[in-house]
Amino acid sequence: MPWARGFTGKVEISCKEGVFVCTGNVTRLSNDTVEISELPIGRWTKDYKVNGDKLSTITSIGVVLALVGVFCASGPELSQGLPLKPLLLAFGAAIGFGIALTSISIGSQSSALMTMVSMRGATFFVTVALALKFHTMGGFSKKEYPSLIFIGIADFLANVLLGVACTKGLVSIAMVLGSLFPIATALLAFKFLHERLQKVQYVGIALAVAGVALISSF
Repeated sequence: MPWARGFTGKVEISCKEGVFVCTGNVTRLSNDTVEISELPIGRWTKDYKVNGDKLSTITSIGVVLALVGVFCASGPELSQGLPLKPLLLAFGAAIGFGIALTSISIGSQSSALMTMVSMRGATFFVTVALALKFHTMGGFSKKEYPSLIFIGIADFLANVLLGVACTKGLVSIAMVLGSLFPIATALLAFKFLHERLQKVQYVGIALAVAGVALISSF
């Protein structure tokens, strides 16, 4: 009979020869709430997540405000209209980022660190392949290497933190909050590069802050 140290559930012999049935412990707290205190041997919490992320109405409003705020804070240039090709390319990029971030969330359920290591390892080999193909290092000088290394470390740590955040709460909220980086970019550019913010960027920052406040409060 199979056995696991510390397991408090039940392991019973099935009517089929050589087959055992393993069950955990569950307690009904109310008509729509149950408490699972022990999972069957060899199963994990993700096997029982059937309903996915659920956002309240207030939280959903906060998410919309945050996303609109991010768009405005990025300083969209609308004076030349909205040509179709850039919109299609941006839409494709959005899909790609969505797939990548969702994959980070899935991988982080096992290990956020190893997910990032694997991700950056793939990026490294693609970068080397492009450098060999086009016989260029991108035109960077040696004095710029420390800055590039710092950028890489910051990007790595940011994605690790995002992956960990996805394991601590709703993935949808973690991704929305993680997408606020254009606001940080605009503020840092204002502080260190002395770039002047447009009025739409101030509006965007205010909307994003309001959205985050709603998400955090509810």
